[in-house]
Amino acid sequence: MWRKLLQEEKVGRENQKRKFKERTRRESEKREPEEKVRRENQKRKRESEEKREPEEKVREERTRRESEEKREPEEKVRRRENQKRK
Repeated sequence: MWRKLLQEEKVGRENQKRKFKERTRRESEKREPEEKVRRENQKRKRESEEKREPEEKVREERTRRESEEKREPEEKVRRRENQKRK
C-alpha cells in the first residue's frame, strides 16, 4: 500500500515536471518571434540614427559656416569703425 502511494507521488511529480517543461517551451516559442521582431526594430532604429547623425553633422556644420560668413562682414565693418575712431 505504501509503495503504491509513493509510486503515485513519484509519477505525479514527474508529470508536473514534464508539464512545466512543455509549458515553458511553448511560452518561449511564442516569445521568440516577438523578440525577433523587437530586435529587428531596434536594429533598424539604430541604423536610421547612424544615417541621420552624419546628415545632422553636415547640416550643423553648414549652418555654423553660414553664420560665420554672415558675421565676417559685420566684424570687418566694426573693425573699420573702431579704427576710424582711433
